Formats: sequence, C-alpha cells, structure tokens
Amino acid sequence: GELGLLGALVLAFFGGMILNLMPCVLPVLSLKIGRLAEIAHEEDEALAKHGAAYTAGILVMMWTMAGAVLVMRALGHEAGWGFQFQSAGFLVGLSALLVGFAINLFGAFEVNVPLGGRLGRLGGEGSGVQQSFAEGLLCVLLSTPCSAPFLGTAMGFALASSAPTIVLSFTALGLGLAAPFVALLLAPGWRGLLPKPGPWLLHLKQFLGFTLLATSVWLLWLLGQLGGVNGMARVLSFLVTLALALWVYGLVQYTSGARKHILSGVALLVTLAVSAVALPGLADAPARADSAAAKAAQATSGAGWSWQPWSERAVAEALASGRPVLVDFTADWCITCKVNEHNVLAGEAVAQAVKAHHIVMLKADWTRRDDTIRAVLKRHGKAGVPMYLVYLPNSPDKPLVLPELLTERIVIDAFAGAK
Repeated sequence: GELGLLGALVLAFFGGMILNLMPCVLPVLSLKIGRLAEIAHEEDEALAKHGAAYTAGILVMMWTMAGAVLVMRALGHEAGWGFQFQSAGFLVGLSALLVGFAINLFGAFEVNVPLGGRLGRLGGEGSGVQQSFAEGLLCVLLSTPCSAPFLGTAMGFALASSAPTIVLSFTALGLGLAAPFVALLLAPGWRGLLPKPGPWLLHLKQFLGFTLLATSVWLLWLLGQLGGVNGMARVLSFLVTLALALWVYGLVQYTSGARKHILSGVALLVTLAVSAVALPGLADAPARADSAAAKAAQATSGAGWSWQPWSERAVAEALASGRPVLVDFTADWCITCKVNEHNVLAGEAVAQAVKAHHIVMLKADWTRRDDTIRAVLKRHGKAGVPMYLVYLPNSPDKPLVLPELLTERIVIDAFAGAK
C-alpha cells in the first residue's frame, strides 16, 4: 500500500529494462543481433516499424498473461510471476515453438505470414516486420522464468491489486522490456559498424537456430524435473517427430498437385498420432524421488552444511532454539535463482558465515504449484521467485527481505545482524 500505483508502474518499467540483462532473455537477444544485422541498412522509417512491431509483440503477450492472471483469480487461484512454467503443457508448447523456429532458421521450411513476408527469410528481400512481432512474443515467453531488481516488488503490488492495475503494470513492464532494443534501433551512428547483408548473414541465421535448440534442452530438463526421465523421453519423441514433419513440409511447400497434399497430410497425421501417445498425462506425472524435500536435504554446500526443506514449522523451531534462519524461495525454472545459488550461496565466504552465526538454511521449492509458498510470497509483496528471507530470533515476525540479485556481501551483512 505504501508503494502506490505510480511507483509500481515506474518500478515495473525499470524492472522490464533490467530484465533484458537476465539469462532467460539471451536466446531472444541472439535473434535480435541477427535482426539488427539484417535491417541495419534500411531507412529510418523501416527501422521505426520494426521497433513498433517488436513492442507490439511484447505488449500482446503481456496482455495475454495479464488476462490469464485475471482468469485464474476469477477461478479462485493465486498466480505469480513465472507461474506458467509450473505447467508441463506450457513447457511442451514452448519447446515445440522453439524447435519449429529453429528448423525454420535452418531453412528447412518457410512460414508465410499475413500481409506478405516470410518469418524465416532472415537476410532475404522483402522480410517484413512480422518476424520482429514474433520475436516480441517469444521474448516475453522466455523472460518470465527470470526475475529482476524492482520487478518482484512491482508485480507483487500489481497482483494484489485491481484488474486495471494488473493490466497497467504488465503494460509498463512490456514497455520497459522493449525500450532498450527500440532505443538502439532509433539511435544514429551504429549502422555504419555493421557490414551489408550477404552470405555471412545466412550462416548467422543458422547459428541462431542452435541457440534456440539449446534453450529447448533447458526446457526439457525442466520437464524432467516435473515428469521424470520417461516424461522427458516422451516429449523428445514428439519434438523429433515435429521436426521431421516440418522438414517434409518444406520439401513440398512450393510444389503443387496430389504429392504435396499427401506428404503434408501424412506428416501431420504422424505428428498428431505421436503427440496423442506421448503427451497425455505429463501434467499429472507423479513427483520424482528427488522431490522438493528430498532435493533440499540432498543439496550440500562445498563447506559441508546441507539445505533443509522449508516449512513454517521448521522456521519457528529454529527461531525458538535461538538460531537465525535463511529461507531460499526458488524453483528449477528460475535461472536467476540458480545463478544466485551457484555464485553466492554456495560460496566459501557465505559458508563460513553460516557456520559462524549458526544459520539454519531452508529451501522452499516452487517448481511445482504450491499455494502455501505462493501465500508467503504474496505476504512479503513478491510476485515470484527468487525471494530470500533472513529471520532473526529477536524479531521473528519481521524477516529481512534480500534483493533478487545477491552478492556475498549482502548475505554476510544480513547474517551479521544475528550477533
């Protein structure tokens, strides 16, 4: 309530700008590098159109997400930032989109889009603004598993507010996400640094296809966390079939006659048959043996202490015994979480501080939907993970909320309050 609507919108805009620096957006940024190289020598008016299309793609997907949040709220469910990555269906759909986009960039087929132009004609004549629009959509889809400074606070405020505030906050976030690329497009002087399009651009296009496949590997790993190795293998069989079907379609795309319709139809039917066998039940797959509690208990720092599974009771018992507590609210799909865990929380300096201050380290895993964890995030004004709480025995009801991006100094200074 102290933040206010204007403050939340400002934080959302700057959070969106900073989100461009998060690891989740790197695959899309690689595509934008290719796009910059392609359109560098176009007229200013054409560059402005590309910027507008990219922004429109981002805003359309942001408004779609805002609508999904409102629908979930109407159905009595709470939603947080990145909630869709808790759905196996979303992960499968996004993996299929990335694989299809990669096969397109390899030149196996082309996507004819309305108003002329083809999605895959990177470096070709007549390439329109449709690809910029599609990249805006993809940018939002891939950026949501990451959080950034300001973003968690702004979206936490928004998701606890009215429907207009949610829509305005997602709009401000989308404008912030689009702003750096649009500013670069409109800035003078940079175009002279790039060579004119040529064969090198086609090779770059194919290389960028591999970056999308690498992102698909990460999504498959997330599916493995939800559905186990068998679920991952089932999705892989579907993706390979989809890639093969798109290749077959590309072989006959610009032919005519019965052969085109027969081969395209067979490819479609085979893809549908494999998906009907492989995909049902993924969302209902049982938790793996290394569930949230087991993973937390098995995760050990280099200095020998272990994470323990989080619960409200575990926090209360530790504080009652006079020991401070750090709770890491995390998820397997949260890349910012993984960076913090690897670079900061697993570091030797933090490990020494944990021992020196007798800190109890608890891990709250939000990889799967957990309304209890969502309620705690909401209580502290956060829309998603990461969130880090430091509880001290002398103020158990007022935990210290650490920033989304950690440093060893931030964590150690927070522990120093335990003396």
